[in-house]
Amino acid sequence: VHDNVETSGFLEEFIACMSKPERTIEDITAVFRKYSDQVVVQTPNSNTDEFDYLIYFADGKPDAYRYCIHDEMGQLIYHRFTQKEFETFGF
Repeated sequence: VHDNVETSGFLEEFIACMSKPERTIEDITAVFRKYSDQVVVQTPNSNTDEFDYLIYFADGKPDAYRYCIHDEMGQLIYHRFTQKEFETFGF
């Protein structure tokens, strides 16, 4: 990760936020909103229980990945996908 951190610092700050034990979805979205006003936060359709929130930057800046956040027994975890990967999974 340290070799691939964007110059904006977004990924580093996102990972630091995810590492905190008592964070909320609001804490996580605040990190995104710190870096852009083009943040999309969605809940998935009822066909999946793979994740609870999809968050990404609409314009792909500073990061073009799709972040799937899931509450697993009170612990928020994430998976990061390219747009193509995300679409291939059919979420």
